[in-house]
Amino acid sequence: MLTLVSPCLNCGDDKGTELEMGYRGLSLIKCDSCDLVYWPGWSPVFDVSHDAHYGEFTDGYVPNPITAKGLDDLFLTLGQEIPGRRVLDVGCGWGDAVDAANRAGWDARGIDLSSTVISSCRARGVNCELFDFFDVSPDEKNYDLIIMSELIEHVPFPKKWFSHARTLLSENGILYMTTPNYSSLGRRVLKKDWNVIGEGHIGYYSPKLLCNIASDCGLEAVHIEARNPSIGAIRKLLTPGKTPDTFLTSQYDLNQKVRQLSSKHKSLGVAKFLANKALNATGLGESIVAKFRIR
Repeated sequence: MLTLVSPCLNCGDDKGTELEMGYRGLSLIKCDSCDLVYWPGWSPVFDVSHDAHYGEFTDGYVPNPITAKGLDDLFLTLGQEIPGRRVLDVGCGWGDAVDAANRAGWDARGIDLSSTVISSCRARGVNCELFDFFDVSPDEKNYDLIIMSELIEHVPFPKKWFSHARTLLSENGILYMTTPNYSSLGRRVLKKDWNVIGEGHIGYYSPKLLCNIASDCGLEAVHIEARNPSIGAIRKLLTPGKTPDTFLTSQYDLNQKVRQLSSKHKSLGVAKFLANKALNATGLGESIVAKFRIR
């Protein structure tokens, strides 16, 4: 139904369509003007629950070896596409990407607003600091690569983030971004039980919408894909009688097991590769992976 809502965190319009209740009872709104799906309770300031989430790791952080290998492969690929080697990781979290970039010979800097993760990064000797992205001056030497991994869904005013990234990119630089795909098979099958939906995520994007926003900010997509299967959706399709709480709570563990198995067994790795090809062709993958350059 059409309803007056809090303004869209992208375009500012105050009219949208109320969607089904989201995971754990959160309602969402689809903007009638730009099609962004967003949580109407979004705030324009830093969400302190972001830091509280990281604080749950009281025994210290141990990097995931599969994630580390994936990042090593990523910087190997990016190194063939980008002439420069200066990297800014925005919302760097535990500093995994910064650490991987440095291993690959890049000059990497990470910034985040979580004091918890920055303290951990410093203790491990990773070059990350407590710093606001919008305090990074365009007068500084331009960055050849800006990373925003699993960030844009947490923040309001996405055009502000794209626009500032553009001012910081070198002439042939790349903005590399990942975010959950609202058009995914997982969201379509799990619907209100899709566990990507939560208060920490305030905006939900499709590949098309992400490209439209980037274009409005003077950036063009040189690569964009929707990849990774939803293990939760597959499990629900195969076991329709299971209650949501039973399989939703185990989705993260299931995804980790699939990652581990596909990294160890060549045949499973090939199957995952083919699955990602199909998911990208249909736009149903769980994650959007995009590279943007100055238009």
